[in-house]
Amino acid sequence: MKYDVTIDKELFSVYPEIRLGLLRFHADVKAPDERFWDYMNAEVLPQVRSCVEGKEWSEIPGIKGSRSAYKAFGRNPDRYRVSSEALIRRVRRSI
Repeated sequence: MKYDVTIDKELFSVYPEIRLGLLRFHADVKAPDERFWDYMNAEVLPQVRSCVEGKEWSEIPGIKGSRSAYKAFGRNPDRYRVSSEALIRRVRRSI
């Protein structure tokens, strides 16, 4: 299936540094597998924690840009958080 995506050029006049992407995929839903959570807890989460530990939000790749974009479009980044920041906040709280 083909999709046509149009981006308003005015978007770039408000925030010229913006980079956009579109991802579409299909996933089969399967029964939970404890190996996934074992891997997440043993490998992924420790790596994320070590990358963000002791850093200011402006020092974490992707977060600073997202917050700047929110501000450029008139949104308060402390009130409306991008999903990646919200996820990293949850990971940080579990340190």
